Amino acid sequence: MSFCGSKNSARSVAEGVLKNECFVDVLNIVPHAIFVLVSVFILIVWCKSKYYDATTWVHFRGHNVRWFFSLVLIIVIGTEIAEGFMSDARDPDTVNFHVFIPPIIALIATVLTLVFYHNIEQWNSPRFLLIILAYWMSVLPIKILKGVSLYKNETSADHVRVWLTWTDVAIYAVLLTVEINLLRVQRYAFFKNPIPAKTPSDLGGSKFVFRHVNFLSKLTFWWLNGFLADGYRTPYEQEHLGHLPKDVQAESLYRNFKAVFEDELEKSKKKGKKLNFHKVYLRVFWKNLLLAGILRFFGDIIQFVGPWCIELIINYAYAQVKAKEGSTPINGSSTEVSSSNLSIPLIPYNSSVSSFNNQSITMMPPKMDVNHYVNTSDFVSNGYVLASALFVLTLIQNSLWQQHHYLVIMEAAKFKAVIQGMVYNKGLRLSGLVINSGKLTMGQILNHMSQDATNLMMMFFFIHYVWSVPLTVVIALTLMYMKMGWVALIGGSVVVMAGPIQYLVGKGMSSMQKKVMAQSDKRVKKCNEAIQGIKVIKLLAWEKFFRHDIQSSRKIELKRLFYNSIYRVLFTFTLVAVPTIGTMVTFILYPELEEKPLNVGKALSTLALFNILTLPMALFTYFCTTFITANVSIKRLMHFLLAEDTEGLADKNKTLTHSIGIDTTDVGDSTGTEGIKLDTIVEYRNGTKRTSTSTSLQKDDKLSSSDSSIESNMSPTPYHSRNNSKGSLPDMMEGSRRPSAQTSQSGTALTVNDGKEPPRRRHTSGVSTEDEEEVSENLTTIEAKNVFEITDGEFSWHLNKEDEVALKDINVKIPVGKLTMIVGQVGAGKTSLISAMLGEMTTVNGHVEVIKGARIAYVPQKPWLLNATLKENIIFGQPYNANRYSKVITACALQPDIDSLPAGDQTEIGEKGINLSGGQKQRISIARALYSNADTVILDDPLSALDAHVGKHVFEDAIVKRLVRRKRTVILVSHQLQYISHSNHLIVMKDGKIQYQGKLSEVKKQEPDLYESWRKALREAKASESSRDHQDGPKSPDSAHPFDYSRQISIQSGFSGASHLYSRQMSEMSTAEEDCIDATEEDPLKQPDKKDGQLVQKEHKEVGAVALRVYKQYMSACGYWLMLFMMVLQVGYHVLLAWSNIILSLWAEESTEFQTNQAQLGSLQNQSSNFTVEFDNDSYMHKYLLLNIVGLVGAFIANLVHYITTLRASKNLHFNLLDTILHLSIRFFDTNPSGRIMNRFSSDVAGIDQRLPFILESFTRCVLVTLSALVINAIATPYFILAVVPMIILYYCFQYFFRATARELQRIESVTRSPVFSHLSETLSGMQTIRAYRAEKRFRKRAFALIDSNNTPYVFVMAINRWLGIRLDYIGSLLVFVSAMASLATCLTGNTSPAYVGLSITYALQVSIYLNWIVRNAAELELAMNSVERVDEFIHLEREVDSHHKGNHELEKDWPVHGKIEFRNVSLKYDAHLDKVLDGASFTIYPGEKVGICGRTGSGKSSLTLSLFRMIDICEGDIYVDEKDTKRVPLEELRSKLAIIPQDPVLFTGTIRYNLDPEGEISDEKLWAALETVQLKESITELHNQLDANVSEGGENFSVGQKQLFCLARAFLRDNKILVLDEATASIDLETDNELQRVIASAFGDKTVITIAHRISTILKYDRVMVLDKGTVKEFESPQTLLKNPDSLFSSLVHSKKK
Repeated sequence: MSFCGSKNSARSVAEGVLKNECFVDVLNIVPHAIFVLVSVFILIVWCKSKYYDATTWVHFRGHNVRWFFSLVLIIVIGTEIAEGFMSDARDPDTVNFHVFIPPIIALIATVLTLVFYHNIEQWNSPRFLLIILAYWMSVLPIKILKGVSLYKNETSADHVRVWLTWTDVAIYAVLLTVEINLLRVQRYAFFKNPIPAKTPSDLGGSKFVFRHVNFLSKLTFWWLNGFLADGYRTPYEQEHLGHLPKDVQAESLYRNFKAVFEDELEKSKKKGKKLNFHKVYLRVFWKNLLLAGILRFFGDIIQFVGPWCIELIINYAYAQVKAKEGSTPINGSSTEVSSSNLSIPLIPYNSSVSSFNNQSITMMPPKMDVNHYVNTSDFVSNGYVLASALFVLTLIQNSLWQQHHYLVIMEAAKFKAVIQGMVYNKGLRLSGLVINSGKLTMGQILNHMSQDATNLMMMFFFIHYVWSVPLTVVIALTLMYMKMGWVALIGGSVVVMAGPIQYLVGKGMSSMQKKVMAQSDKRVKKCNEAIQGIKVIKLLAWEKFFRHDIQSSRKIELKRLFYNSIYRVLFTFTLVAVPTIGTMVTFILYPELEEKPLNVGKALSTLALFNILTLPMALFTYFCTTFITANVSIKRLMHFLLAEDTEGLADKNKTLTHSIGIDTTDVGDSTGTEGIKLDTIVEYRNGTKRTSTSTSLQKDDKLSSSDSSIESNMSPTPYHSRNNSKGSLPDMMEGSRRPSAQTSQSGTALTVNDGKEPPRRRHTSGVSTEDEEEVSENLTTIEAKNVFEITDGEFSWHLNKEDEVALKDINVKIPVGKLTMIVGQVGAGKTSLISAMLGEMTTVNGHVEVIKGARIAYVPQKPWLLNATLKENIIFGQPYNANRYSKVITACALQPDIDSLPAGDQTEIGEKGINLSGGQKQRISIARALYSNADTVILDDPLSALDAHVGKHVFEDAIVKRLVRRKRTVILVSHQLQYISHSNHLIVMKDGKIQYQGKLSEVKKQEPDLYESWRKALREAKASESSRDHQDGPKSPDSAHPFDYSRQISIQSGFSGASHLYSRQMSEMSTAEEDCIDATEEDPLKQPDKKDGQLVQKEHKEVGAVALRVYKQYMSACGYWLMLFMMVLQVGYHVLLAWSNIILSLWAEESTEFQTNQAQLGSLQNQSSNFTVEFDNDSYMHKYLLLNIVGLVGAFIANLVHYITTLRASKNLHFNLLDTILHLSIRFFDTNPSGRIMNRFSSDVAGIDQRLPFILESFTRCVLVTLSALVINAIATPYFILAVVPMIILYYCFQYFFRATARELQRIESVTRSPVFSHLSETLSGMQTIRAYRAEKRFRKRAFALIDSNNTPYVFVMAINRWLGIRLDYIGSLLVFVSAMASLATCLTGNTSPAYVGLSITYALQVSIYLNWIVRNAAELELAMNSVERVDEFIHLEREVDSHHKGNHELEKDWPVHGKIEFRNVSLKYDAHLDKVLDGASFTIYPGEKVGICGRTGSGKSSLTLSLFRMIDICEGDIYVDEKDTKRVPLEELRSKLAIIPQDPVLFTGTIRYNLDPEGEISDEKLWAALETVQLKESITELHNQLDANVSEGGENFSVGQKQLFCLARAFLRDNKILVLDEATASIDLETDNELQRVIASAFGDKTVITIAHRISTILKYDRVMVLDKGTVKEFESPQTLLKNPDSLFSSLVHSKKK
């Protein structure tokens, strides 16, 4: 035996070299061997050198083509090796090594070419490619010689070797062409000027390196190995992930999409058609979607190889078995032995299989002149070759599908980011009128960014199923027809007809889902109101009522969820039943209609085809429902994206307005409109743009620009009415006139820059806003101008211009560099006038002119702050200037507050400024305006939120000194009449018109009645000094007590930040809900636990796997017995269905065996013999039918029980969560943002309701199907267990390794999702301010960064899912291969039947699919269980203490009878580790006594009153009410027996009746009496439904003053003996307040009243006054006694202003 074999002629070249195949084969080895040696040497030497570390990751030209054809070449050479071994086996005389050794060496060389090439790219050393070039050039001609040699030896095309050889030649030729082309392009050798490959510019900052890795790494996602290893070792955090590649970043995606969107919008407008949104996204994403479609197509085609191979393998097994038994299966076409009485249909076998088998069994020695190469038919019919081909093709199929999944998922992630970017950008430009008109709500806009973006992303996931499923069905039905005839089409039609049924079920599920979501929205809205108004709910003891109300809504939701579950049960049942019924119909009808017994090969291959149809039909239904949902989302998005934009300061689409100003096109936006120079005046008149060169103002290089003003293509937008406003003028304090503070100049100068000096930012008055110290004396001046000029203006808060007009006959000129004050009663139109100037109203008539270059700062009536540090809120994106910043802080009296904060100006400002008082928020808002470079500052009544002393300081130091004196134009809305003497220009508003404008000195002459009313109000104000005058105060030690940061606000706004946007149905009160400073600051608690300035606690994020405790908690919520029953049913029906398939295989096997035996018997009988034999199908048919029917019934019941069980868990978890939340201490709500709490009630509960049951069912089904497959394989081939155990271990290791990273990434994705929506909500809340400051670009950039932060973990999660998917697919392919090989080998040794071979492969093919789903569902299940974990975390929080260890008091029904209150050495803390806020307070308030409480900021006033309600922990001492210790009074009874009117009024969505009497127990007469008492009857009577009139969310259709009056009415209706008023009249004008005080004095004459004073005049008439200072009771006497003592604190408070 030698290399060439033992024949004499093996080494002879007598007939020529080419006739000696061994010689040619040896020659073929030479180039491969040389390349192997050279490449290995270079790799070893070079990799050990210093150059190896210089990895550059370049790709040479033809990279992908080279890799693709090299991998194909490896497959071809592998086939050559198999063919060589088979050919050698056909020669019994000798071993022909030359037949299989050369391809083995060629395989090694080909693999090394890829390794070598990969390293060359890593080194970026293309000269080494000359070695590969030489290799291709040498191997190609030698391979051609091999082909010629085969021809010379008369090897025909029937032999596999010929085809393989010439395939090699073609591939080598392609690879050589690629190499030569690379040399030509890059010139790395033989050329003078080489062109080096450059390292990608975006490589380095991102771990997402998909674009930069080689073809094989992309194919197998090998590049993620290091990423997963890092995540396995150390849990990932957001900062570890780096940034995304530029082509995946939101900003670049947004720009591309926006350009296409606007182009298509323009085209559609020209054609007069609606915009086709589908066309927009297909234009943007078509390339990768097309590539994904091509990959999907080839993957779908290859999947049908499995059923084809099953039949051929079974046929091969039968042929081998029968050959060993000595019987021969029937060959050729269908044969039927016929005689008069004989009718036996015979099943044919492949002739080539039987022919090869006969040859291999008989082992006839061949003749010398015949070669031993395997012919094609023998090769492809060999069972082991078929199993190997099945293995390779399933690898290719899975690789194609995974690449398809990756591409569509990446495009989907991009699409989601684009939609979020588009929604955010539109939000910046959207008119606030659209929201308040009811066309859009804040919730809808948030849904556009969250739900609609997700729906469109999901559509991309399934986008190719629209053609893939029909293609799969057509091919499957065709193959079934070819195997089983028309019967297969009947069975297949069952599957196809199930499509419409599934579609209808899916549509019903989608429809019911909408109802569920609608009801869920209602429930979540109620939960949100409860969270926002939790303090009021607790003070009024309404927890039970709200719990019942929410649970009633939840009950309806659960009912709809049950109906939705029925659809889900039908949907899941259809998935299980359709293929089962289809196969059942086919196999039962086949023997009857075709009159032939079942054949096992065709039966099991048909079963495999039915299995193939199952998944695409299910996914097609998903696609249909997803596409329907996506279409709904597209319609909603188009409605939003095409909604009206704000008119803005320079809107080119204004039809009736005239605007002059800077064109605000985003200079950096490539998709923006025509570029305009910033030093050009742009004039828009009636939609026409004209430009002219400006010489009076210099170009501002730093001007913040935005595309918000001109980007819109829509019409102007409306708003809702303000005309029904009822309210009162805030307190007005008379101040001494200070001539020095007045602006004496009659004109204002503008500076002309001669261009010689460096440009400095200057406002319209010509004074540098950067020079805060002095005004230049030498100014070149020109005639003064007006900043704003409105001519014949009419403006509306409605979208429709024909609706009610809010402002009429407006003719206003705002002079440059002057102080213009706007005054008037509440609801007169002051804020409307400012909004009209800013373009935030609908212009009905007239036009507005804005001076060119005006830079505006805006201080809204309700301060808008960012969830950022205090410093960041003031700087607001401007460069930091320490000197300027310090002076602004001083001017706004913020330094004492900053000093008291734990981290100074680096202290985080909480959600909606919750840790600041109203006055502090307003002063920060003013400081922002001062710090800005704006030359025009608009202040909408900011002084009303400040006490008189601080207000005076801010007015003089900030407004007069730092604005007016520096020639900055100031427009000030105010109710503080004492400041109007400082104005240069005065505008008086009344009923939406200008009552007067001009100088103050002219008012007495022109409007004597108005002048007299002002004098009267000022006289009254002088006599009624507000205690607020002395809080939030100046810096002197004796008069200022800095804001105590331990006093964080729980009394903050009781409604969501979403709803108050531009709410103008009734005017906001001036002092409004910005929390009068003394009460709010000390009211609820927010002392940070860490002295790092962080108030809001960081949300807890679990690390590692979900704890077993959480699973037990969920099982407990489900019910253990119900869970056990459900699992028994699940296992039971899977066992029955698997058993039915075993019966089918036995049936087919017996039928086939019977057929074969009868065919052989018939061939031996005389043709004239008379006999009839028929196979008995009935026994098998009945068993098969019974098992399937029982199994399907079990499947339906099991799924129904499953959803009932999970609904029970949803019900219990939600109830426990709600009950716990309502009974937590108020401290919890101060340290946890409402959004965090609401996430539990919204997304987490939704996940438990819908996502978790579906995932749990899918996971259980996939696991049981996989176990069924493994058990059947083990039954068929016990040795299969030995092979599958290592694969199971590998599978477990893969998924365990994967989940460690996937879990953390999913948690990061969840955590980073909230900031995206918070930023949008924050932006929508302050969009008027953002637009005024022209800060749109900066906010948009921030939004893109947040979207990218959220998209980064998501993209990585999707990528590592593909990493795991491809590996599990490969394990599945290996499992199929092992199953086929093991069962085939076992069958050929006689230990099992061919039927089990086919059944094993059929189930193994399913496992390769379900393995992926198991891990995916396991990861999804863990993520869904994270919702249970988060809910469970809140359920187990510590509740308020409601019982005393000594037992609770049993109270009389009318307790308290007298109203006596006694404090005995009481000390209070907001939390156990915080300082005391009240220390050792001891006093007694007698029955019916009226007590006023006053004191400076942080003195403990609100804390003292809240302790009565046990809202704050009493750490020492006792409080007695009518001799009952309040600690021993149950909380509900205690709070229901006391009445309080909080400073922050809260109304709930519903009716007026509902807000006054939620339990519906009070008669209308009493309700009207209470309303009349609080001066509201007239206003309510004017409403359409009166008591049943709707109250909007947060009561935003009423002014703050009116809301406080409603709260006062509640107190009257409760009729308690003790009443606490916490600055209850702060937002009510002086006249109404005086009236209410008289009512309180009479109506509550016999009751104990405790009042935290807003106006000193109020408590001057009280029985006693308590003065608090730093948490201690300093004075408690009658006001007359205290005033007599000039040294008393109370006296100093009253007289501090005069001092």
